[in-house]
Amino acid sequence: MKKLVLTFFIVLLASLNLSNGTETKAAIRKVTVLFGDSNTAGSNWVANHYYSSAKWANRLLQTRPVFNAGVGGNSTGMARQRFTRDVLNKNPKTVIIMFGTNDAQIMNSNSLPRTSKANFNKNVRYFVDSLRARKINVILMTALPVIEGGKGHYYSRNREALYKPYGGAREWHDSYNDITRTIARQKGVPLIDTYRIFLQYAGGNTDQALTDSGLYDPSGIHMSMYGADVLYQTVQKTLELKRM
Repeated sequence: MKKLVLTFFIVLLASLNLSNGTETKAAIRKVTVLFGDSNTAGSNWVANHYYSSAKWANRLLQTRPVFNAGVGGNSTGMARQRFTRDVLNKNPKTVIIMFGTNDAQIMNSNSLPRTSKANFNKNVRYFVDSLRARKINVILMTALPVIEGGKGHYYSRNREALYKPYGGAREWHDSYNDITRTIARQKGVPLIDTYRIFLQYAGGNTDQALTDSGLYDPSGIHMSMYGADVLYQTVQKTLELKRM
């Protein structure tokens, strides 16, 4: 009888320890990781003398623990090399992914995109599949529409002629966004369509409308503090709606 009682308590303690371990692991899995390039990192903030607190990543800190894994200049290929370290190792509850601006850039040196559409598709799918396999929430985001012409804007750093066959840089970039939209639809993950949201706020799909919108800094590819606020409001609403 004593052996039976002793065995019962050993089994009970083991189950309690297992439960505590599981609950502890679940409890610490609260962080939201933001995985992207300069528009996630806020790389333009210092140069423009913007308030650090106005970054959309920092605004999210008001309601949840956040790790900003944005790195300026990153393509999905570059980001894939740090995916385990900067994302998976953080044991996140939710990951928000925004790439495309650097992937779609057609290089002046060889007239080829930095990342082919096929590889962009593979990389984004890899991120989504890896996260969902670990039961981590995923939100995909499209890249911003670029302001093409004008002083300091996209064509001041990139050859306009390379984009003409595709209807211009903005349309070319949006063709990469189409890949992101397709993956979100096929995988059944939420999509924040930043590209279309910014066009809607600007009231048109022209350089003039985007410039006048106040959503951009002087580069024409990065958000202003106002643009960051628009994005923050959308992200926060999505997180609340999806209970992530």
